[in-house]
Amino acid sequence: MAYPPFTYAYYRALLEALIHYGYHFVSFGEVDVERNDQVVLRHDVDLSLEAACALAEIEAACGVHSVFHVLLTADVYNPASRRSQALLARIRALGHRIGLHIDPAALPKEPAAMQERLAHLFHYANEILGSLDSYSMHRPVANGEMEYLKPQRLPFPTPPYADDDRYRNHLIYRSDSRREWRHGDLLTELKTLRGCSLHINLHPIWWTEQVISREEVLKQFLFSQHIAAEQYLCDNLSFYRAAVVATTGS
Repeated sequence: MAYPPFTYAYYRALLEALIHYGYHFVSFGEVDVERNDQVVLRHDVDLSLEAACALAEIEAACGVHSVFHVLLTADVYNPASRRSQALLARIRALGHRIGLHIDPAALPKEPAAMQERLAHLFHYANEILGSLDSYSMHRPVANGEMEYLKPQRLPFPTPPYADDDRYRNHLIYRSDSRREWRHGDLLTELKTLRGCSLHINLHPIWWTEQVISREEVLKQFLFSQHIAAEQYLCDNLSFYRAAVVATTGS
């Protein structure tokens, strides 16, 4: 049976295929270069923790686990908010791990200042996100090779780095960046990738219940942001809440 890409049905089929082919779902710290039956399933949470939690639920129902890399410097969600903390707690309760997603654009350009900021970022991440499984870089193609992000270049201990050469050289990497499979449909390609350990990097925002375009996905995301912002105003400004009630009747 064919499933439309980037739907929840397709995602379930993808997970079931990985299980059928005998893959073991592991974290970065559990990767064994002597094995060829492991898969690291990673999610870069660029836009929405709600979307991340939806995939976490699907994975848990399939009996597998993954790692969710969370931004601390995103303009569109705050991981320290009460709502975000509840979502992160749910993701952990389902058996998944949390990591740090680092946006180099939010860091100083000078190497020493960058490393100092990174030290603060990791410290804060451990407070807000809990124990970190691993970390990765946001938009690596746009930001280029960031040598100063690699563990061996940092003057403090870090969790595993997802873009480290150890993983690049051993794991076949596939991503849904821009809501595209650059090597063709992954579910189909799995048949030819058997016998190779994998690093699958997904972006939860792209995955939906129904078949819709990526432009529509973003329109729906923007609408949800508007609703959340309006609810925040209603919760914190009584005069605005009164105006909304007067206009809508609810």
